Amino acid sequence: MRTSRSFNHKNVKKIILYSFLFLILMKGLHAQTSEIIYKDGEGKLNYISSNEGNRIPDFSFAGYKAGETSIPYVPIVKSISPVVGDNTDHIQKAINYVSNLPLDKNGVRGALFLSKGTYEVYGKLYIKASGVVLRGEGYLNNDKNNTIIYSPNGKNIGETVINIEGNKLATNFYEHQEGDPFSAITNEFLPVNSRSFKVENASAFKVNDTVVVHRQATDIWMAMIDYGGTNGDDFWKPNEFEMKFPRRIIGINKNTLILDQPIYEHIYDKKITPSYIYKLNTDGFIYNVGLENLKVTIGYNPDNETDEDHAKNAIFFNGVWNCWAKNVTTEHFVFAGFLVATSNHITLDSCMALNPKSKITGGRRYNFVAIKGANNLLCKNGITTNGRHGYTSNGTSYCSGLVFLDCKSTGTYSSIEGHRRWTPGMLYDNLSIEESNTLGDNDNPSESTKGRVFGLYNRGNFGTGHGWSASHSIIWNSKSTDYEKTRFTVQKPPTSQNYAMFCDATVTGLDYNYGNMPGHIEGTKEEPQIQSLYKAQLKDRLQFGLMPDPPAKLATKIVGNKLKISWLDNSGEENAYVIEYSSDRGNNYNVLKKLKPNTTSYCIKTKKLMKDQKSYFQIYSIANGRKSSQLNFTFSY
Repeated sequence: MRTSRSFNHKNVKKIILYSFLFLILMKGLHAQTSEIIYKDGEGKLNYISSNEGNRIPDFSFAGYKAGETSIPYVPIVKSISPVVGDNTDHIQKAINYVSNLPLDKNGVRGALFLSKGTYEVYGKLYIKASGVVLRGEGYLNNDKNNTIIYSPNGKNIGETVINIEGNKLATNFYEHQEGDPFSAITNEFLPVNSRSFKVENASAFKVNDTVVVHRQATDIWMAMIDYGGTNGDDFWKPNEFEMKFPRRIIGINKNTLILDQPIYEHIYDKKITPSYIYKLNTDGFIYNVGLENLKVTIGYNPDNETDEDHAKNAIFFNGVWNCWAKNVTTEHFVFAGFLVATSNHITLDSCMALNPKSKITGGRRYNFVAIKGANNLLCKNGITTNGRHGYTSNGTSYCSGLVFLDCKSTGTYSSIEGHRRWTPGMLYDNLSIEESNTLGDNDNPSESTKGRVFGLYNRGNFGTGHGWSASHSIIWNSKSTDYEKTRFTVQKPPTSQNYAMFCDATVTGLDYNYGNMPGHIEGTKEEPQIQSLYKAQLKDRLQFGLMPDPPAKLATKIVGNKLKISWLDNSGEENAYVIEYSSDRGNNYNVLKKLKPNTTSYCIKTKKLMKDQKSYFQIYSIANGRKSSQLNFTFSY
């Protein structure tokens, strides 16, 4: 006799809940901890530096207001609907109306609402005032419910449809204005991620000044990096490789300026990389400008997929600060859907750059691209289709702090990459690459390029002597759905490092090799303890505060019966230096000595060292409850 049992929904819900929790627990148990970045028992991030000064940079400053506040909702102050024919003047007059309203206490004027419909635009649109938002009614697939700014084929050829730009003072790449405070940096060496800078004359500056860290380069530095590694192409020239990092002073300690954000490249002494800090005149920049919930569609000849008789770019941010695009679709551009130059703290959130229409060759199909002077760009939840370099820097050494987070690329014809000439500080975090077109002959790939979908590497004589494309840059927890046929290429530049961490892909450092070394490749096809590097770094900074700068250029030597350890004291805010010693070959460390601030050396009696074996040490600075990155070293007799 079969007995029946009543169906208990509560029990089923419990089973589902417990199963879900079990899966999360098992996933956590199998998560791998990195060798060079990990969370300690308090949940704080810890970093390991190399003696060359390389470490994973802090990318948490990318995006609108450095991630410290959400993109604001700006109230509507004017609404318009489409008119028949050319809407360029119709929209521009409405933008100008909002632009002439007063700024409120939050730095906004208001939003211009474009009701759903198609607005044909034969020319270019400009937003040149702070606090203006251009908001539509929809941006997804159903065009009947969307706000569409439509640039017809044959109109606006080679130009950009929507231009958000400051004046010439803001678009000239952070130039120093005569008479503004200016001082040389005097440190012997500052590793990547430094925030403290010794200068000749700190009295010229004050807290909250907006400044630029200006790093130049000499022929000595060019020799250090093999003149770019251009594989027979022209050598790189020193005057072509300036770096400018816009920052804010948050502290002054005697002759040391302490900045709000680290830099993304090493600074050497003045014989190698003469470097300066100067106050930046920010009068020409515009702020708090946004694009929301709309589409920019560019017309093309439907009988010609490589037609270029139309607008080159959809949207251009230039000379702006703390601005955004959210829920915006661009399509059918020649070069870029979203183009960013000489701008700082820009967020592109849930935007799409789809189906460019152009020849499939150089100088085209860069869906999301940073060019000269783009800093602290955050592109998150982005989608690209049929691009060549879908998420990239094409701004050489003049760009830095670029983060591409939780993005997807479908049908790429070439690799997502640091594209050329030493872009410092890029993070690709949780990117997914699907249905790559690099396997066939659509882009006529050579055997050396076929299948590459991601690259932080030496491009040699590609293009105009592209050479080393990126430094201090990372691919984190990203994947290719066709990993057996595609690959990520990550190589170590001279003096610098690139990283591929916990990627579900075929990762190599030997692809297209000019005698180059692999980068730091770790945790391939493993589950990471830290799922998103950017999110972990932002949470860490907001919860625990900034880290002090670490010691640098560690040196050891035997003096009598003692081991002398010496280092550069770069931090302008440390409370102490700490030396730790491991008696179990680096598995566990205990404090050996806590030293006063500004200390630059310490001696250890050799009888404390492990005879005929390596002795393991680490050193770091402490400030406000935070440890700097740890510099690990070993010593052998």
